[in-house]
Amino acid sequence: MGEPIKNTVYFRLENDRNIPKHEIPNRVDEFADFLYKTFGLGASLFEIKCMQCLHSKIDVKIPMSEDNWSLSKWIIDGMTFEKYVSSARSNYCKT
Repeated sequence: MGEPIKNTVYFRLENDRNIPKHEIPNRVDEFADFLYKTFGLGASLFEIKCMQCLHSKIDVKIPMSEDNWSLSKWIIDGMTFEKYVSSARSNYCKT
């Protein structure tokens, strides 16, 4: 998304919602709510970018459709941002 957008998101999270950057993993629901209230329907694209980044950083197997990053596939499969992070956390803690 770029540094300016990332920095603005972190700034607004901390100042508007009292969610420091290091607390985002523990407050995923509030983070997702912030994204939807800030970006509207564009929040889905932001969430997918976050999921891609997380997926590339951890070595866990999370069941997804064949077309992993298509927005329509995520909606059809019912994979929400919150469910993805929860699944990633559960699978990562098992290893």
